[in-house]
Amino acid sequence: MAPELPSVVRLRRAVVALDYGRIRSNPGDGRALARVPAYAPEPNAPEEGAWDRTGPEPRWRQSHKVLVRDALRSWKGDPVSMKLHIMDEEQGAPMPGSGTGKIQRAMAGALLWELEHHSRPSTHTLYRGSHVEPDGLESWSERKKVAELWASKRHGRVFVRAKGTPGLRVMDYTSSAFDSEREWVLKG
Repeated sequence: MAPELPSVVRLRRAVVALDYGRIRSNPGDGRALARVPAYAPEPNAPEEGAWDRTGPEPRWRQSHKVLVRDALRSWKGDPVSMKLHIMDEEQGAPMPGSGTGKIQRAMAGALLWELEHHSRPSTHTLYRGSHVEPDGLESWSERKKVAELWASKRHGRVFVRAKGTPGLRVMDYTSSAFDSEREWVLKG
């Protein structure tokens, strides 16, 4: 299921039709616009990662498994930054200019792809302590006490998702001594 994107955008007096993974210019316009590649796992991508400089701008290539693992580690360390890259990937925004940004964008694409193609039903009821209604990608815990503690400290409330809600269990991708929350990433 492809993310919802606007189908038409106006750029400098030209109407542009957007399609996930591609940008097409107005028919008869004659101007070619840059292609925004959608993420897809590359079977031969190196585990350690490498720059592909064959296109108009450098692109980060790395094993899908490693990208997803690193995306989840980044998610746990700095979810706000990863959410921004995920939003850009979903909207087909231009690639960041920095090398670090390009790598994080590749991780975001891998995480979205994994969520779409390999989500599995949660084995427990999931909880999230927050002061705002969960929206988009969010972290959830199998442990109710984690959500209650967060909600009590920050004047929020506990949101609940039923057992069987599809998502990614972080522990399935990265072993972590600090995953006492038994965290899941769900797309709401």
